[in-house]
Amino acid sequence: MNEKQRGSDTKDFPAFPAAMLPRLVYIGKVDGNPNWNFPSHTHDNVSEMVYVSEGEGIIKIDGLPYAVKQGDLLVYNQGVIHEQCTSPICPLSLYYCGISNIQLEGVRPGNLIPEGVSPYIQTKEYTGKFRMCLKTKYYGKI
Repeated sequence: MNEKQRGSDTKDFPAFPAAMLPRLVYIGKVDGNPNWNFPSHTHDNVSEMVYVSEGEGIIKIDGLPYAVKQGDLLVYNQGVIHEQCTSPICPLSLYYCGISNIQLEGVRPGNLIPEGVSPYIQTKEYTGKFRMCLKTKYYGKI
């Protein structure tokens, strides 16, 4: 693997300061378990993104419940309390990933979105691209 592939050359990534490329810490998948839920928790050094690929459920972020469905993207900044619960009738399938070493202009270090911005995003016409990107990364094809 050459230096550019490892990310040491940041000239192609002007949004990130030198030596501050984000790091994918983990990626995972929950796949349609009608009894799945994940209790309230936080991540001190990782921000997280969750993409709903199928199903329905409730995801609570910082005390606010969001009714989620296929195509929704949720963002948890580091330190933000969150929990997930699937619908037993239409179980959630989702991809999730944890990212560290984030330094975006105008955003608190370590966060993916500015404070006060909704963590709930409907991907609409981009849903297929989000699903393919996360599926590809999860299965190790890129």
